[in-house]
Amino acid sequence: RTAATALGLALQTAPRVEEVRVARYRLQLNELRSGQLISLNLSRSRVSDPDLYVLAAFAHNFAALQSLSLAQSNVSRDGIMVVLGIPSLTSLDISKCRALSDDDFGAIGKELLSST
Repeated sequence: RTAATALGLALQTAPRVEEVRVARYRLQLNELRSGQLISLNLSRSRVSDPDLYVLAAFAHNFAALQSLSLAQSNVSRDGIMVVLGIPSLTSLDISKCRALSDDDFGAIGKELLSST
């Protein structure tokens, strides 16, 4: 987790980097930096927790992000907890995530309820 977070933080200020690949998806950094990204669909991808740690490093740029789909991906409770820190997020699809157990869904639900 630490290496992925450090990479994300380094990319935030890298003036010559224009694109980041998260799993097999390419994210245009100008969209992230502008804060205008409203929806991000990473469903049915190979996205995992380290990818979400990198995305979380850009959280301050997600001022407009309202919808995030991680359905059928390989993220765990730890990765989901990281993206719950995006304040503008109103829709999160984590259906059919292979690494999530019933207990994980319960913990995520409790976190959501405590943050409202």
